[in-house]
Amino acid sequence: METDAKDQNLEVNWIDIARDEHHGLFSELDTLLKALDRFFITENLPASRFSFNSKDMRFELETAKNGILRVLSILEAIVPETNRNAYWFQKFAEDKLLDNRKRDRMRAGMYKQDTPEKGLYVLYDTFINLKSLAMDILRNQDILFMSFKNLGEIISKEIRENRYFNPFALEVNPDFDFISNDKITGIVRCIEDKDAKKAVSVLFLHMFRILRYLKTMDHRSLNMVAIHCSLLVFSLLKSEIDAFRNYIDKFIPKTKDKELEMLAQSLAYQISMESKRVFQQELKDISEKKNNIQMRGRIESSRGILKNLVEHATIQLARHWQPNLKGDDVFEVFITKTAQSLKLREDTYVLNRLVSEAIKAGDATRSGVFSMLMNYMEYFENFTFKLLRYADYEQFSGLFVSIQDGYQGGEDIKKLMDTCHQFNIYLDATLGQISQRADLEGKPLDVDKAEDIVKQYLSSVT
Repeated sequence: METDAKDQNLEVNWIDIARDEHHGLFSELDTLLKALDRFFITENLPASRFSFNSKDMRFELETAKNGILRVLSILEAIVPETNRNAYWFQKFAEDKLLDNRKRDRMRAGMYKQDTPEKGLYVLYDTFINLKSLAMDILRNQDILFMSFKNLGEIISKEIRENRYFNPFALEVNPDFDFISNDKITGIVRCIEDKDAKKAVSVLFLHMFRILRYLKTMDHRSLNMVAIHCSLLVFSLLKSEIDAFRNYIDKFIPKTKDKELEMLAQSLAYQISMESKRVFQQELKDISEKKNNIQMRGRIESSRGILKNLVEHATIQLARHWQPNLKGDDVFEVFITKTAQSLKLREDTYVLNRLVSEAIKAGDATRSGVFSMLMNYMEYFENFTFKLLRYADYEQFSGLFVSIQDGYQGGEDIKKLMDTCHQFNIYLDATLGQISQRADLEGKPLDVDKAEDIVKQYLSSVT
């Protein structure tokens, strides 16, 4: 018995050491396990013009498979090589060396999960089997929705039955869910009303949890596993944002602080509108994007929208108690709304000028000018779209697609010029609206700087 206790302490210590050395990987594991569960709930998926019940779910199943592969790579990084070798020897012994009764006893000891190490082995074993199952289903010509859904139910069940690594076991996991800024925690401690303190601390926890999820994305990678894992995390973010808004509706009115209630409802509305941009516009039908670069662009833009949104919401809420708080007091890189408006105005001005130049171009230079315009539009789509307001996105996106498809498809030049004229008019009106924003009052556009950017693009035209 003494030896067994000693062995168990060694196992626990091994897990404790791994948690300290690989805290970031454990956090990513927690995120991906939740994301894999949420991904199979269709209301958490990006919008699609197809019905999930009738569409081929190959892209979605490929996404889940790559999430499973990433979980396995994390587990293999966490578990030392000697322990992995012991696990594989045990699997070999189960299959080749043991009779049924001994195999039953060995499995019963493992499935009991009386130590964290066994819980980790069970999780590893589960995901080895899930990988094989997903790859077998993907060999079919068409992936039916029910095949996708059934796999999701198996994944959800296996994750929740893990004794030590079930990410849903705790509403708030102190290992990962905390307010990672002293100024914000100080504000929460100073709130005297108990109901308000509890409600506000939960709101801050939600926002810092969302930022943690966003941090796990390898959003600059063109690797398909990284792209698919980002899409999995977006499904988790959709679920978390819905929970955030529901909490505001249910608990904030109980604080009896009317100003706080109005502020929280305003934040809920902002988050609702911006999440629609992400899930109903930016990520809509992302499976139909032609290459990894286009997918990565949508992911980067969507991530930027949500990151900016949550950071600004955090500062707005904190300023209810500390009005002079600055964004960079809380976040290392914080772009103010004024800076965002300035960038949007400048980029829109440059885009408008380049569209005008494309309209004026003669036969000899038209091809070069349009090629230059396509380059700038790609930049605008990747870096500036996220600054557009929800109401402007559809119009911008539609005109972008019309011009890009018209030029690349060799569309009739008159029809293409008509679309460019229409875009010119729309950009003129948009520039006027941006310039009327309150945060730009007294801050005129630096026309000389903007024109220099235009000249740099035009100089590439031969």
